[in-house]
Amino acid sequence: MARRTLLGTKAGFSERTRVYLAGDAIEVDDIEGYSGTRRRVLLDEVRVVTLDRRRSAAFLWIVGLLTLVFFFSIVLNFSEEGRFAVIFAALFCVPLLAWFAFHAALGIDHVTVFGKRSNAVMAFALNKGKARRTFMLLRDRAMLAQDEARARLAAEAEQAVEAVEAPPSAP
Repeated sequence: MARRTLLGTKAGFSERTRVYLAGDAIEVDDIEGYSGTRRRVLLDEVRVVTLDRRRSAAFLWIVGLLTLVFFFSIVLNFSEEGRFAVIFAALFCVPLLAWFAFHAALGIDHVTVFGKRSNAVMAFALNKGKARRTFMLLRDRAMLAQDEARARLAAEAEQAVEAVEAPPSAP
């Protein structure tokens, strides 16, 4: 078995995905609870490699609404000293606002490899440089594998044409 290099991961609510570069393919390990599956995307069958930045609208709405609910519930429950309530609520809500701003500003980078039969997705929340390096590595490796496959097919076709055009040997 070829040595595998971890390229990236993606985590969902109840599933984990790990993507490895192994020889002539990209291997994807999907782990759901106690069971796991492995699938491959062959580098010479890669259709497209993409790098995009996504922001979750649901996440932004939920964190924004939670921040407002916490802020106003704290402010409205303190009736005697309004300024202390506002200060306390602001200090309590700062981490939520920071989380909201961080996700809105940076998003999550996704590198996706689309193959003939399957695909591989990796998410990079903090390390944007690693996402770009992974994208360029996969793009270059896929182009190299496809160039080699193209050259091999051209050589085979040339040999087949020579075999057909060769005159039969006379007895």
